[in-house]
Amino acid sequence: MNNRDIENRLRRAVEQSVPDVRDSILSRCEEREEKVIEMKDKRKNKNSSWKRLAAVAAMVALVFGGAGLYVQGNAVDSIIELDVNPSVELSVNKKERVVGAEALNEDAKVVLDDMDLKDADLDVAVNALIGSMLKHGYISELQNSILITVENDDAAKGKVLEDRLVKEVGEMLKSSAIEGAILSQQIKDDAGIKKLADELAVSVGKAALIEKIAEKDTVLKKEELKKLDINELNLLMESRKIEAKDTQVVGKASDKAYIGADKAKAAALEDAGLKESAVRGLKAELDLERGIMVYEVEFSANGTEYNYDIDAENGKVVHVDKERDDDWYEAQGKMPVSSERGSGTESGSATSGSSNSGAAASSAADRISAEKAKSLALEHAGLKASEVTFVKAELGKDDGRWEYDVEFRAGNMEYDYEIDADSGKILKSEKDWDD
Repeated sequence: MNNRDIENRLRRAVEQSVPDVRDSILSRCEEREEKVIEMKDKRKNKNSSWKRLAAVAAMVALVFGGAGLYVQGNAVDSIIELDVNPSVELSVNKKERVVGAEALNEDAKVVLDDMDLKDADLDVAVNALIGSMLKHGYISELQNSILITVENDDAAKGKVLEDRLVKEVGEMLKSSAIEGAILSQQIKDDAGIKKLADELAVSVGKAALIEKIAEKDTVLKKEELKKLDINELNLLMESRKIEAKDTQVVGKASDKAYIGADKAKAAALEDAGLKESAVRGLKAELDLERGIMVYEVEFSANGTEYNYDIDAENGKVVHVDKERDDDWYEAQGKMPVSSERGSGTESGSATSGSSNSGAAASSAADRISAEKAKSLALEHAGLKASEVTFVKAELGKDDGRWEYDVEFRAGNMEYDYEIDADSGKILKSEKDWDD
C-alpha cells in the first residue's frame, strides 16, 4: 500500500461516516416555522453527533494505524546485490523478507524472468536467483565467480549477513557441482560510489569493487574494468596480485574459458619463428589490454626481447613489441651495432672499440629504396602488398643511422617497422590494434 492508497481509503471512510448535514439543516429550519424544538431532542442530536465523530476518529486511527504497520513491515533494512554479469538487487526488511527485487541490467531481466520474489524469505529468493543464473549459463565451470554486496547501517549485522550469504551461496553452487569463487563486501550509503556506478552504468557493488582495484593498481583504468564480468575481475586480481580492501575472497576463479598459458606461449613462439628451447625467460600471465583479457607473453632470444599480447579467448596475436636485450649483449661481452633502442632481429655485433661511423657516412646510392624497405617489412609480417594499406615509408636519421620508418595497416592491425637503410636489417617491429 502506497501513500495514495492510504489517502483514498481515508477519504472513503470519512465520506461514509460523516452525514450530509445540508438536508438536515434545511429540514430543521422548516420545523422551526411550525414548532419549537425540545431540549430533549437537542441532547439526543448532540450525542448522535459525538458518536459519528467518534466513529470517524476510530476509522482514521484504523487507517493510519494500518498504514503505520504496513510501512514498518516494508521498511528496507538491508540491500543485497548479487553480481556475476547479471546484477540483481534485493531489498529486505528486518525480518529478512524481500520488499523488492530489481534487475540492474539486461542479463538480470533474464534471470528474474517472471519470478515474483516480493515477501519471499531472503534465503529462498537467493536460492531462486542462483538457480536461475545456473539455468541460463551465467554461472558455470567456465565462469564461476559471484560478488555479494551487503549494505546495512549496522556494520555488525551486515557482516553476519554477508558471511551467511557467502556460505549459503557456496553450498548452492557445490550442490550443482560448481566450485564457486565468491567475493563479498560491505558498503555504506556512499554518494561517491553511487555516482561512479551511474557513470560506468554498473551496479553499486561492482563500482565499489572497480574502485578498489583501480586504487591498488593505477595502471588499470575504470572505463576498461567496467567491461569485465566478475569472473574476469577476479582473475585479473589473482594475476596481478591485487588484494581489494575489505573484500573477502573464497575459492579460485575459473580460467577454463581461455586457451591457457601454454597455448599462449606457443602462439607467441610460432609468430616469432622460434622454438621454446631457443628462448630465455619464457612466461605468460593473464592481463587486461584495452578492455579485453590477454595473455602477456615475454621471452628473449639472440639479443632481442619479445613482448606479446595474445587474446585469451582465441589465441590471436593482438600486440607484439621487439626491442634490444642489453643484458644479453652485456653477458656476451659485446655491444650492439647501433646504440639506438630496438636492434630487434639484428645479428651483427661489434667490440666496444668499434665505430658506426662508416655506416653513418654511407652515400645515398648505397641505401636501400623505400620500396625495398616496404618489401622487407611485408616479408617479415608475412603479408602481401595487396593485403595492406601503407601509411608511410619515410627515410630519416636517428642516432647517426639512416632508417626507414614503415607503417601499414592490415585488417584491424597496425604494423610499425624501423629498418636500417644501409643493411636492410629490421631494427624494431611492432604490431598492434588499429584504433
